[in-house]
Amino acid sequence: GQIRLLLSKKSLKMNQHRSTSSLKLMRVYIRFRQMTEYNFWYTQLNKTIQLAKDQSWTRKNELVL
Repeated sequence: GQIRLLLSKKSLKMNQHRSTSSLKLMRVYIRFRQMTEYNFWYTQLNKTIQLAKDQSWTRKNELVL
């Protein structure tokens, strides 16, 4: 099995006249040799994401885990 994560980071650059923001993205692929390891981590990630959504752990439309 394989889990793919998309991570993002927002950065703000300031100069004399204006500020600009950019979003940096990184894809992370995690491969598992055994399906039991894959199933364990997949389940843990899903539980964590659902818990964060249920408790509204959001800031500026970003999910904070």
